[in-house]
Amino acid sequence: MKKTILTLVMAGILLTGCQEDLEKETISEDKSNTTDSVVLVENTSSESPSVQVDSNEIDSNEIDSSEIAYDIKALLIEEGYDPQDPVTTLDYINTVKTSVGKDKMDLMVIYIIDLIEGLDTLEYEAKASSYFEAFLTDQEILDDESFQALYDQNSTFHAFADRLKAKGLKIDYSVHWQPSVETSYENLNEMFSDYVNPEMADYLNILESESVQHYIGSSYDDLIRGISLDELVSRIMATEDFLEKYPHSKRVDLVQKYNSEYLYEYLYGHTKYDTSFDWMSEFELKEDFRIHYEKTVQENEGSDLADLIKKFLKNVDDNQGLVDGSHRLIESPKYILNKYIGIPL
Repeated sequence: MKKTILTLVMAGILLTGCQEDLEKETISEDKSNTTDSVVLVENTSSESPSVQVDSNEIDSNEIDSSEIAYDIKALLIEEGYDPQDPVTTLDYINTVKTSVGKDKMDLMVIYIIDLIEGLDTLEYEAKASSYFEAFLTDQEILDDESFQALYDQNSTFHAFADRLKAKGLKIDYSVHWQPSVETSYENLNEMFSDYVNPEMADYLNILESESVQHYIGSSYDDLIRGISLDELVSRIMATEDFLEKYPHSKRVDLVQKYNSEYLYEYLYGHTKYDTSFDWMSEFELKEDFRIHYEKTVQENEGSDLADLIKKFLKNVDDNQGLVDGSHRLIESPKYILNKYIGIPL
């Protein structure tokens, strides 16, 4: 997801116009692929030599990403599609998904993710904001109910939102004070998860979970946690399972980043009012978190998470229930867990 969530060098993440306006809307799209988000898969380039794509022989973990990009682009051009247009590209992939084989579908999904993530969404977000600013009163907030009301009552917004969906995008408001426009991984997962290999399906499931509801992160320090502790543990286990099942996957580093962020969130907490320790005084572990940690160990015995929590609790107990919280907002999760809690990773 293109919105920054939480990098390993920081502990913090961690829409009135008329139909004519809509038709005249010219929103530029950045055709270059970027790597500013953990949801990107691989950078692509059309400068590498072509390779022949055989859906019966390709191991997607052994194909260079530049070769993948070149072949999918060449295929789209050969079939009469604009390889830089996410709408027609999505239509094409959706049309052929039952016939091309899972290996080629993996490559196509990688390509469309990079293409959608490379779109410039700033003007989309500004337009989305303009719609909501004109629709909402001072007492109303941007939530599912107000979004649906605007969608049902305003035909131009309805068309705008549908246009974004056709591009693989969505208007999101689960975290930000203003609406954002992001990749709709839930839509991609729904369309393609039954037609790709297990590794890609598992990867899409991880991305969908975060896309549907962000866990938030440290930059939203005054907000409550975006998801429950139970859901947080579920995401930790999903990423841990992926890393164990596909250790040589090209997506290991990206899934590891999610895993690290979720671990940090679970062990440390990020908000002023919903943290595992009382950061305002003695850095003492709160009892409700200890109870949840112990439940997690019991329900996930033998997992890396359970082993980590055992070490975590022992270290806290050895320190009379306290932990040194110095620099927690300026160091990486790995550094903090290692240096300040004493857990080597």
